[in-house]
Amino acid sequence: MNNYEFTINKRRVKKEPLAITLLFFAWALLLIISVALTFVTATTDVNRYYDKQIEAANLARKAMDKVKERKLELNIPISQYDKYECGMIGEMLSSITTTSGILEAKLTSCNPDFAAVYIDMFREIGLKPGDQIAIIMSGSFPMLNISALCAAEVYGLETCTMASIGASCYGANYEEFTFFDMMEYLNKEQVLSKKIDYLSFGGANDDGLEFPEEIRNSILTRINNSNIKFLCQSNYQENISERTELIYDKCPNVKFLISVGGTIIGMGVDEAATISYRGLVKPNYLTTNDLIDESKIGLLDTFLRKGVPVAQMLNIKGIAMDYGIPYNPDMIPASGQSNAYYEVSYNLFIPIISLIVSIGLLIFYNIYRRKHI
Repeated sequence: MNNYEFTINKRRVKKEPLAITLLFFAWALLLIISVALTFVTATTDVNRYYDKQIEAANLARKAMDKVKERKLELNIPISQYDKYECGMIGEMLSSITTTSGILEAKLTSCNPDFAAVYIDMFREIGLKPGDQIAIIMSGSFPMLNISALCAAEVYGLETCTMASIGASCYGANYEEFTFFDMMEYLNKEQVLSKKIDYLSFGGANDDGLEFPEEIRNSILTRINNSNIKFLCQSNYQENISERTELIYDKCPNVKFLISVGGTIIGMGVDEAATISYRGLVKPNYLTTNDLIDESKIGLLDTFLRKGVPVAQMLNIKGIAMDYGIPYNPDMIPASGQSNAYYEVSYNLFIPIISLIVSIGLLIFYNIYRRKHI
């Protein structure tokens, strides 16, 4: 075996002076203090869309009052579950009830401040008056539907609106006064100018076959007496394709899609129906539905894949938490109190000074190293 001699060259490394070490500690402390001061000195003010938000919320409240007024005229009693007596809560079960529902979520959705939430979404994605959006609605959250239409009307947006008759528990599930009937009345009374463009029965296959035939025929007669186009397509893929075409026919430059409730048209079928996101979702948001077959996805994921931002209004508790809206309060709060009306402003003077000092310290340390190490 050959013997090899290894020579280790030892190099003496100069130790950093104590002053430089202290300098780094001071620098770190400076950054910590500047970040803390930036948050401490932040101010909360009403946002620049505050007036429109209040206008939309007031319009939504007016529409809610009108619907209640009409219910009483038709001798439809206020639901025992409607602790606000606002007229927007239905019964637990009826012949057009489609799925289960959470009463607390339904009550929370009656807050007109959700109209302000929609406008905050419009602001966040940069919509301008005259822009085009699509809205998909079931009868499950009638007040959320009305709030979306009020927000679009006040903001000056063009809309393509698709609704369905079926409703989950505590929604608009009175056979003689569905969400469709609510909208017909609000349009007739000129409370809202936005109308339903397309209407289906909804339900498990969007065809309402689980509803009693007598009820289906009665509702269909009322639909035929309106100017709304009725859709009835049981084949899921053809239904999604037809609706996508109809949306682009009416709004070729659609820039936003809102889905209220848990319709199969909005969410999809099978594994696609379990949507993990809530509220506003932008196209660059990675979701588990990106991996699901296109034949099973609903309009939400269809439009996300086309690069159009969407809003999924189903997880009401989570959305309420995001925007500072009280969940299931004892009474409906006055408008203008939720976080949707406000924006946080930060004093940039402190971080700018901190950045300038940091750049100066970096330059100084670089010069020092070159000269001494």
